Amino acid sequence: MAILVFAEHDNKSIKKSTLSTVAAAQKIGGDIHVLVAGHNCADAAKAAAGIAGVAKVLHADAPQLDDEIAENVAALLVTLAKGYSHLLAPATSNGKNVMPRVAALLDMQPISEIVAVESPDTFVRPIYAGNALATVQSGDAIKVITVRATGFDAVAASGGSAPPGSGGPRNAGRWSRASAVACPIRCACSRTRANASTTGSSGSRTRSAGFSRNGR
Repeated sequence: MAILVFAEHDNKSIKKSTLSTVAAAQKIGGDIHVLVAGHNCADAAKAAAGIAGVAKVLHADAPQLDDEIAENVAALLVTLAKGYSHLLAPATSNGKNVMPRVAALLDMQPISEIVAVESPDTFVRPIYAGNALATVQSGDAIKVITVRATGFDAVAASGGSAPPGSGGPRNAGRWSRASAVACPIRCACSRTRANASTTGSSGSRTRSAGFSRNGR
């Protein structure tokens, strides 16, 4: 079982809300991968590789991801979702904008603003404007979750399992255990197709393809 965390960042560093989301992922259990999506965000992806408990970083860098428009980011997450049992994001305005779209596209029920994890399929979330707590259990194949940062102590931002490395292609070559992925949404301004490249821990390029707006 692997968990994908959608990272909040400023193109240079990873925001604390993501560190709390990684802590929630650790409570669930399993390999934790972090997706850093944006444009010119290689420094943030490098920072994500140092987060404690992170086994792998996925770096998606494209002009159409520059402002992290929810529709574009959701389409990207859906293309990656098949390999994960859980998709997590911080319960920020951005995360709460993206994740319901992801859940709808996957035909899954989103679980919002969890504050505790009881098991991989059971979570605690506030209801009635925070005046009560509800325990919810999901039978969905992929759990789509937002995490309230105040419910989990942030993990360390450094000393993780994916330390800086060398070699590999341009977008993923400055750290180890990293993969480059591409947004499946064609940039409306340039009308050019994004290239997708996937790399393993060895840094070798294994696939390259073009994607249209519908992801095919």
